[in-house]
Amino acid sequence: MLINRLNGQVGQGLENDPSDVMTVKHLLEDTGHLEHPDEGFSPFFDKPTEDGIFNIQDENGLKLDGILGPNGPTERTLLHQTGILPQETGFKLTDLDLTGPVGNGLENNSRDVQAVANGLKSAGLIKFDKTPVAITKDVDNGLQNLQVAEGLVPDGTALPGGPTEHALKRRAARNLSKTQKTALPPRNSARDRSDLEGISDDIAERAAGREAVREAQTDQRNQIAQPVRDLAGERKDLDQISDDIAEQSNRRDISRITEKRRVQQARKAMQQHLRDFQQEGLADAFTNLEHFLSGKGTPKTFTREQARTYKPIANGEKVNRGQFKRTFVGDTQKKTAPARKLKKLEDGETLHFPGNWDADHKIADFIDDVVGRNRNFALGFGRTKFTSNGDFIAKRTGDRIEISGTVTHKWSDDYDFHEGQPGSDHAKSLIELGDAKEFSIAAEWKQKVTATVRVKENGELEFENDNWTDVK
Repeated sequence: MLINRLNGQVGQGLENDPSDVMTVKHLLEDTGHLEHPDEGFSPFFDKPTEDGIFNIQDENGLKLDGILGPNGPTERTLLHQTGILPQETGFKLTDLDLTGPVGNGLENNSRDVQAVANGLKSAGLIKFDKTPVAITKDVDNGLQNLQVAEGLVPDGTALPGGPTEHALKRRAARNLSKTQKTALPPRNSARDRSDLEGISDDIAERAAGREAVREAQTDQRNQIAQPVRDLAGERKDLDQISDDIAEQSNRRDISRITEKRRVQQARKAMQQHLRDFQQEGLADAFTNLEHFLSGKGTPKTFTREQARTYKPIANGEKVNRGQFKRTFVGDTQKKTAPARKLKKLEDGETLHFPGNWDADHKIADFIDDVVGRNRNFALGFGRTKFTSNGDFIAKRTGDRIEISGTVTHKWSDDYDFHEGQPGSDHAKSLIELGDAKEFSIAAEWKQKVTATVRVKENGELEFENDNWTDVK
C-alpha cells in the first residue's frame, strides 16, 4: 500500500507530524545515521534525529539547516541511499569529490574536469552537448561566475575539499532536487504501526512514572542542547579553518607549478639562442650566454685582440684616437687646455700634459648589433663606454712640436639584458628565480703614440701626423 508523503517539514522547533517523524527516523536508521533504541522509536523529534539530519546534509554537500522537507534534497538523498528511490544514472554529487586541482593552466585530470563541467551544467551555470574532458572557456567562466555568486575569490580554480568544490556541490544538489521530483514509493507502515502500538502499551502501563521521566528528560535535553549546538558551531569553524589551510596549501602547490613552468619556458628560449649562436659560428655570444645561464656571475676579461673583434670597442678606440688629434685642430684649439699651453711653448721648451677621452656605444649602435651587423656582441649588452687616458710630453724645436706618450684604453660592460633586447623577459625570469646571474666583462690595453704639430706664423697649430703602436 502506498504511504502518504511527508505532511510537512521535520526539524527542531517545527510543527512535526508524528508519522513524519517516524518516517524520518526509520530513514536515518536505514542509512546508519540513527540507532534504533531498545524500547522502539518515539514519534517525537529529538536531538539524535536532528544530529542525524545534520550529518546526512554535511556528508552530501547539502544546506546545513537540520530540516528535512517533502521532496527536498535531504529527503531525496535518504531515499536514494536506502534504495527506496533508484540511484540516478549519469552525474552524481559524489563525482565532485575531486582528486586534484581543476583550472586554466593546471595539469587537469580529465575525470575531474568532466565532474566539474557536469556540476556546473547541473547548477545551471553552463550548457553543452558533449561533456568536455579539458578546460574550456565555458568551464573557466562557469567556475568564476560560481565563485562570484558565492562570495569566493574568482580565480577559476576548484581544489579538492576547497570552498569552490563545496559551493558547486550545494548548487548542484539544489538544482537536482528541483528537476528530479518523483512520487514517493511505499514505506513499511507495518513497522511504523508496530512501534506506535508498543509505545502506546508502554505509556498505558507506566503512565505516572513516564510523565516524570519525560520531565527529567526534557530538563536534561535543555541542559545539553546548548553545549551541543556550541560544539556544532565549533566543528563548522574547524571545518572552515581546515578548508582554508587546504586552500593555502593548494595555492602554494599551484605557485610552485607556475614557477617551475616559467623556468622551463625561459630555459627553453635561451637554449634556442645557444643553438642559433652555435649554428652561426658566434663563439663569444655562445660562451657569454652559457656563462650567464651557469648562475656563477664571475667576471670575464677580454684580450686586446678579442675586444677589437667587437665593432663597438673597435669604433671606441678609433673615435678616441680622433679626439686626440682634434685636440690640436681648428676651433677645438681654443677649447682644450693642452692646445692653449702648446701655443705658448718657446723653442726648446718641454711640456707635460694629460689627456682623456670617452666614446659611447649608443642605443642606435645596439640596434644595429641586434639586426645582424655584430650579433656576436649584441645579446646581453646594451649602452657601453670606451675610455682612453694618457700622459704626454711635448717638446718644441723650431716651428715643430713633437708629442709622445702612452695611452691606456679601457672598456667594460655588464651582461645584464636591457629591456627590449632579445630574450630580456626570459632572462629577467631566470634571474629572479635564481637560475641565472649577470656578470661583468672588461678589457684593457696600452698604446705608444707619437705625433707632430706645426706652429704656423699666426700662432695657430696644425696637426701633421700621428703614429700608434701596441704595447706588448
